[in-house]
Amino acid sequence: MSSVTHPVKGIVCQLIACFLFAGYTVVCSLLTRQYPVAEILLFKNLGSFLFCLLLFRPSLMALSFREISVFYFGRGVLSCLATAIWLACFLWMPPDQVTAINLIIPLLTLLLAALFFQERPDMTLICFFFSSFIGVLLINGSVLTWQSWHFFLGLIPPFLWALSNLCFKKVSITDNKSLVVTRLSWVMTWITLPALLFGWITPNPFDLIIFIFMALLSVGIHYFQTLAYQHAEVQILQPFEFSRFLFVILLDVLILQQQPTIWVMIGGGVVFISNYLYIAYQNRQSKRAHAEYS
Repeated sequence: MSSVTHPVKGIVCQLIACFLFAGYTVVCSLLTRQYPVAEILLFKNLGSFLFCLLLFRPSLMALSFREISVFYFGRGVLSCLATAIWLACFLWMPPDQVTAINLIIPLLTLLLAALFFQERPDMTLICFFFSSFIGVLLINGSVLTWQSWHFFLGLIPPFLWALSNLCFKKVSITDNKSLVVTRLSWVMTWITLPALLFGWITPNPFDLIIFIFMALLSVGIHYFQTLAYQHAEVQILQPFEFSRFLFVILLDVLILQQQPTIWVMIGGGVVFISNYLYIAYQNRQSKRAHAEYS
């Protein structure tokens, strides 16, 4: 199957995944106030796998470790490690700032894709990403000092997620979307089972519902990301990753009743303008290419 068939459909799926990720971010920030990071990670992966069994009903042969490529294990390890550090960041930083740091994922993914997939990097795109990264620094301006060790700790997950995105891109080309999500959640469940050794707090019925909802959001994120990568190239999808920040701010205000700071507003404006200009540039280039072809 071609990895690029319907770019518009890929973009829509990417936006849906970003909105689900914003909801997942808010839910995780609430859970980290009461439960250990390792327990949250285990609940997320195990719940995601159980949902996949109910929704997709894969064969046992498809879940055999001999049938699962090394890219699933690579994605699983990188994603689990990145998620664990990302969850820990909520202990010291609000959701909008944690999400803002992750806005450098598109730049890292683009550069790594150019290195591993031979996808020709667009220098104009890279310039827009660098301007977006300046916006990220502005968003975190109120806490950004050399003593802000939690900010620099927060830079680790974006790099790990960028690498895992490439593994995700690789398997989404060869496997169907339901199989990708099921296998990934299966592998990540085994990876996080040792979390039981790091303490356990039995959730009350209400929190258990929140855990289940978190797992359902996780399945949705992986499902729509898989669809997105099946229909569009990495460099087309990455600019729309920035929409997750806008969704997080919206849910922050509506659910957590947290008003964004002036730094968040200024930095978010820089990120938004950078992405708007890039999209306008892409549209102009597409129209020019279409006119020359005609």
